[in-house]
Amino acid sequence: MRVTKICFLVLFLLLSILLEPYLSNDIAEKNKMLLTLSEKSLREKKKKKAIIAVAGTVAAILAIAIAGIGIHRLKRKRLSIWNDLGSDADTILNNAIAHGIWNAKNKFKKEVVNIDRLLPSIGEIKELVREEFNYKNLDMNKFDQKQIEELCNFTLYSVRQSMLSFQRNVNFYS
Repeated sequence: MRVTKICFLVLFLLLSILLEPYLSNDIAEKNKMLLTLSEKSLREKKKKKAIIAVAGTVAAILAIAIAGIGIHRLKRKRLSIWNDLGSDADTILNNAIAHGIWNAKNKFKKEVVNIDRLLPSIGEIKELVREEFNYKNLDMNKFDQKQIEELCNFTLYSVRQSMLSFQRNVNFYS
């Protein structure tokens, strides 16, 4: 019973707040005030409201832009292999290419076959790159995996070009 009385009280207060402009003579007083004011003061009030609206809109857009830039700056970025191609990345790339060429040449000496059969698979190249990362004490997971794929594809391309050159030299001198 007490809860119902409290609900009725809250409902009554809410309705009185909502209907207060209609219950008082406030609207009639505003109309009289608008009639007594000059057009110049009304224009000034409209200009003031327009300026406030524009300033509020600009402030809101600025706040959204600052928040977006802040979120973009704070977002965790993965390191790029290609940004700082120092001695570590150069050594990893060269060793992986050299190892791939060495494997392909060993297969080539056993039998003369098509170059595409001699090339190591992309899985073997990834394993070579992973071994080189471990040898250099670098964490492979802190780099972007897409760039690791690019590194492996570039290694495979370099091995293929080197083997094509080797095959041309063998054919030329034999």
